[in-house]
Amino acid sequence: MPCDSGPSPQWLREQQERLDRDARVMCEMAHVLTDFQRLRLSPEAREWIDEHEYQDALKATAERLKTQEQIRREEVLRKLSEEDRRVLGLIP
Repeated sequence: MPCDSGPSPQWLREQQERLDRDARVMCEMAHVLTDFQRLRLSPEAREWIDEHEYQDALKATAERLKTQEQIRREEVLRKLSEEDRRVLGLIP
């Protein structure tokens, strides 16, 4: 038996699931609040919403850039000849 009384992996997993659920609930609530209603929230709640929206925007931007990069890559690959693709190791 280990000489450690730390939390079990199962307990940690349950806590993470609970935090994820709570974050989803808070996110849903934040989307339906008007600006006026947000002003009535605690500073901590407003800060959480602001940070969550910022992280969502970053994620959306990253996904959009990734999609644009994939489209550009496909366009460039279509321009390559079969020999060029073979040299680059894209086809056997």
